[in-house]
Amino acid sequence: LRTTAPPNVGDYLYLSFQLNHDGLEIQAEAQVVWRSEGFQGRGGLIGVRFTSVSDVREIERYTTKE
Repeated sequence: LRTTAPPNVGDYLYLSFQLNHDGLEIQAEAQVVWRSEGFQGRGGLIGVRFTSVSDVREIERYTTKE
């Protein structure tokens, strides 16, 4: 994920996102597993491991579309 203020490795995040334009919002909890600072302190990237997701079936449908 790209962020303006990368959290520390080990921090937990609460995320919400939409997979489609249908308005269904997925809620998730994730733990930061790696981070990379941006150029000259301008944001950065983080990698997360999802620990809980509100609608796993919806994600499976989205990722297996043909």
